[in-house]
Amino acid sequence: MPLQLLTEVGGIGGSVNITGASGLVVIGAPGHGNCAANVISGALVLKDNTDGVVAINNRVGSLVAANNSGSGPYSGDNTTISGNHQ
Repeated sequence: MPLQLLTEVGGIGGSVNITGASGLVVIGAPGHGNCAANVISGALVLKDNTDGVVAINNRVGSLVAANNSGSGPYSGDNTTISGNHQ
């Protein structure tokens, strides 16, 4: 399923589960991607996505990230999942 998710909603009162996306997924990329970080009260689950995942500096209840691949939104970028914290 192609997916391009760019979220800047600020707060999500539950979990976010993105699994098997074949399009770019961006959940918070302040500065670099100009997409504000989010507050996700539940789990952020990113698994088996194949066309790039960027999730930077979000506040999350928990984080599960496995088997993600692909480039980021800009030339030379790679999948980046970092700086996410409770």
